Amino acid sequence: MLYLTQRLEIPAAATASVTLPIDVRVKSRVKVTLNDGREAGLLLPRGLLLRGGDVLSNEEGTEFVQVIAADEGVSVVRCDDPFMLAKACYHLGNRHVPLQIMPGELRYHHDHVLDDMLRQFGLTVTFGQLPFEPEVGAYAARATVIIMLIMTTTLTATSMSTAEQRLRLMQLASSNLPVGGYSWSQGLEWAVEAGWVPDVAAFERWQRRQMTEGFFTVDLPLFARLYRACEQRYRCGPGWTPICWPAGKLVNCGRKSATGRGVCPSAERLAAGLSAAVALPVQQSQLAGMAWLGVRWRIALPEMASAWAIAGLRAP
Repeated sequence: MLYLTQRLEIPAAATASVTLPIDVRVKSRVKVTLNDGREAGLLLPRGLLLRGGDVLSNEEGTEFVQVIAADEGVSVVRCDDPFMLAKACYHLGNRHVPLQIMPGELRYHHDHVLDDMLRQFGLTVTFGQLPFEPEVGAYAARATVIIMLIMTTTLTATSMSTAEQRLRLMQLASSNLPVGGYSWSQGLEWAVEAGWVPDVAAFERWQRRQMTEGFFTVDLPLFARLYRACEQRYRCGPGWTPICWPAGKLVNCGRKSATGRGVCPSAERLAAGLSAAVALPVQQSQLAGMAWLGVRWRIALPEMASAWAIAGLRAP
């Protein structure tokens, strides 16, 4: 069997080709069939995403196999309005949907539920059999660092004139969201697949980085401010409109929290105990909901923070 072990930085003239869907092109160890009928094995570095046009070679450098992105069932969104496309990207990204982004066009694996959601926004969604080349930059470590740097340097800029703008920037840099950082579950899966977390020691380094660059510098300070605001007559401070997570995730987080103080009530019951000015933000935010519950249940801020953090990262 032919074993393909490397992707050439400078493509050579192909001696064969292989047509692969995206689900195979993200794998580093897999058996494939070349377009000439021969069997081959991919033994590539972990985390390598193959694109259409890439050329693979064996260890001896005697075979050069060009990768062709297979046509597969995708939903296609075409729109000339950049704002509407950005809105679609946000909602799809918030659902961890692999997404191909092009000028005036989006593609994702066909899903009628997602199609209906975007149609409710007034977008036109069609089905097609086309190559699928999703973005991967949102999951790169460098992207997280860049957004953190942007957040650090921009918070003092005059353009960030309102609390809502600052909070929105913090949201985008939060390690608890798929935009600009990692969610704890899917982020770790991608880190392992990319080869950044090959062993226990690497996992500890990765986890500490997520905590120091996300939780301790973004989420926890914001949570502390919301907690203090909720202490003052059970209401958030003026100008704050938290929009981090939907109510469904707030309820789930309440059920899974490490505080041991019972189950989070439904979003409707939670909002019923608040003033109208605070009810909507709490329904839409994990941070605000946790802060309000901490005050309501008389859980001290340090206790809330330590329960929220990972036990292995607590200071000795």
